[in-house]
Amino acid sequence: MAIKRLVKTNELKFNSIRNMVEEHRRSLYLRYDKQIDTLFILWVSPGTGTIVHFIDNHVALLYKPNNKEVVGVQIEDFEYSFIKEYVEVQKAWRLSDACKEVDDLGDLSIVFEKQKTQAAEEVGTIADHLLNRRDREAALV
Repeated sequence: MAIKRLVKTNELKFNSIRNMVEEHRRSLYLRYDKQIDTLFILWVSPGTGTIVHFIDNHVALLYKPNNKEVVGVQIEDFEYSFIKEYVEVQKAWRLSDACKEVDDLGDLSIVFEKQKTQAAEEVGTIADHLLNRRDREAALV
């Protein structure tokens, strides 16, 4: 089934993500829905209305409809197939290695925040790679 895009990928804006990375002051919302095996990473409140824009079979950019600003990433079939393709995401996602020094809930909270950021950075790197690959492929056509 082909997915009809509402806008072209090159019309989307990435200022929010760039600012978040540079300033490190926005909250990062990470939510995994096991029932539908989907990971959501947002740089805005989860209640913010967004439109899904797929850039490959698994990865979608989430953008605001009013200004086309990308504010998150959505990964479909996350545990079933996505992390199996990307070792660095798999390492960041699994807490088994990161939790060796966890003695209490406070330690777990610190580890979670660190790993949440690490997983988001790895997913962001992959999304950036996919976007650049699409641009190169489009230039060849």
